Amino acid sequence: MSDSVSAKFPGADRRILDFLAAWKQARGSRLVPFRHDFEPLDVPRLLEFAWIYKYEPERGDYVCQLAGEKINENWGRSINGLTLREIVGEFDHPVLLERWKLVRETPLIQYGSFSEWQPAVRSFAAERLLLPMASRDGKVDTVLGLALYDISLPDPSRPPPFARNLIRVRCDEI
Repeated sequence: MSDSVSAKFPGADRRILDFLAAWKQARGSRLVPFRHDFEPLDVPRLLEFAWIYKYEPERGDYVCQLAGEKINENWGRSINGLTLREIVGEFDHPVLLERWKLVRETPLIQYGSFSEWQPAVRSFAAERLLLPMASRDGKVDTVLGLALYDISLPDPSRPPPFARNLIRVRCDEI
């Protein structure tokens, strides 16, 4: 991944950048890659953290078509075949629906990170990358993602948490 692209996502885990590079390679000279051009075997060590959702207009929601082992583990069950609403619940659904719509319709790349540390409980950190993809008919209706989770026991020596961080970069800028 070029330094100019890496600079757009400061502090991102190397795996996030590797996944972005595979997406970028799949798109070639197009703005957004076709889903069938994304080759998962280009990033085999990241498949357990990957997921794919397709927007279904008749439902007004996304349906999970693929979720890696770590994703299912984080949700405590297999999420394949479930809608975004069924997975995240009524409260978070409208916000995520609007964010993912931006990813598809702009189209853009969205990177987010979040961390919190509660001394009595545990620490939690997450980094997520959302990438638009097109179906065979050219319609951008799919969101490819990578989610890295770190859930660990309390560690008082751990640095303070970093704030919510959401970076959006238009596909035509990468």
